[in-house]
Amino acid sequence: IMSQSQIARRYAQAMLELCDEHKAHEAVRTDFDKLCATLAKEPTIGTCIADPSVAESKRAEVLESLLDKLKLKGHVANLARLMLDKGRFDAIAAVHERFQSMIDSRTGRIVASVTSATAMKKPAKQQLHKTLEGVLNKKVDMQVSVDESLIGGLVVTIGNTAYDASIRNHFGRLRERLMSGYRQ
Repeated sequence: IMSQSQIARRYAQAMLELCDEHKAHEAVRTDFDKLCATLAKEPTIGTCIADPSVAESKRAEVLESLLDKLKLKGHVANLARLMLDKGRFDAIAAVHERFQSMIDSRTGRIVASVTSATAMKKPAKQQLHKTLEGVLNKKVDMQVSVDESLIGGLVVTIGNTAYDASIRNHFGRLRERLMSGYRQ
């Protein structure tokens, strides 16, 4: 039995090869993002499609309805149908994640999630974007969000690494140092 990560790697690799063959990287990325965003927003749809206790004809009907609603026809629609046929639809989000990282490394693109305590003004965003691209030497897709609990500063997450320059983190470290000194 293959693990979820093996399944994800295999299907993602096949999708990447299809993209290479048809020069369809961005179109497939867009369609795949649309499908997985909808499944994340409406988890009952994905659960129904992946549930082996639901009749296969009903699961196929739900999938086709979803594909029609999203106007997906090409490679991503075929992948979804294949994963349903093979009983592996529950791994579609993992395949999407793996595909994204494969296609990003192929195209020299990296995603950086930036969380700041307040909304960043356009010049600050542009400066941070330019700095990240310079430091990483890659094209950076920056996704910015606000979390007021940071108090001030920001947190930049790239892959599995977080660079925390928030006031909340600074206060936390200061508190730990004070407490450890107090206990001695």
